[in-house]
Amino acid sequence: MRPDELVAVIKSDRKIEVELCSRKLTINQLDLTNTTALNEYNRLKKGSIDGDTNSQYLLGVILYRCIIAPRNKHSLEKMINDGYQERANGYQHEQGLIHSYKFCEGVTDDMLNLSIKLIESAAESGNVLAMNTFSVMATIDENLDGNELEKAIKEYRKKRDNYLQISMQKGSVYALIAKGLDFYLSETHKIQAYAYLKVANTYQPSKSFENLMTAIRNDIYEYEIYEAEALFKEMVEEFGTTEGVKLIQKNSRN
Repeated sequence: MRPDELVAVIKSDRKIEVELCSRKLTINQLDLTNTTALNEYNRLKKGSIDGDTNSQYLLGVILYRCIIAPRNKHSLEKMINDGYQERANGYQHEQGLIHSYKFCEGVTDDMLNLSIKLIESAAESGNVLAMNTFSVMATIDENLDGNELEKAIKEYRKKRDNYLQISMQKGSVYALIAKGLDFYLSETHKIQAYAYLKVANTYQPSKSFENLMTAIRNDIYEYEIYEAEALFKEMVEEFGTTEGVKLIQKNSRN
């Protein structure tokens, strides 16, 4: 999305500004306890228009988190009642819903659509966090069907794979994990799954990854294990030179 297109999107619906102007709330999720939601929104909006990908990403995420939250009293009451019937921790669930409602009350569908455009704009510009976030977002119009739905799914998968590939090249461990799990779930790429997850486990150790790698080793032939280990050595050597890994290593020394 070009900057002029982003300006058009942001300015296209004044309800976005009106809705946020009516609520003076701190955005605790971003540790901005001394800043009102309105002021932070204005700062991020200006940064988004100016082409700052971090601003685009943060503003998009702030709005997108409301996609599964109650945005009016009716939905709040229904979600609370459903929670007590379906969950053992009904009270804790209720408190979480109330907290989300305080932030998301009045957020419109137009604002949620804007959130997706902002995150994708940041992703298109190479923002690693935005690319990783896009890989788990529901961006396909649920009203599509037939050939249109099939085309939308194909385009989403292509874009998602491209973002994860770029993110890995920049040293994102998350992207490695996402691709490793993709390979594992495909049932036909266990060697790649093993290598990707082992590289990720090198920089972000996890018992879950170790268990999954053990399961893969038990599920493939011995010669495939050698292939998987060879691919791992090749990948970890290349991944170790990326900006993201250098940053991880620098932070671990400090």
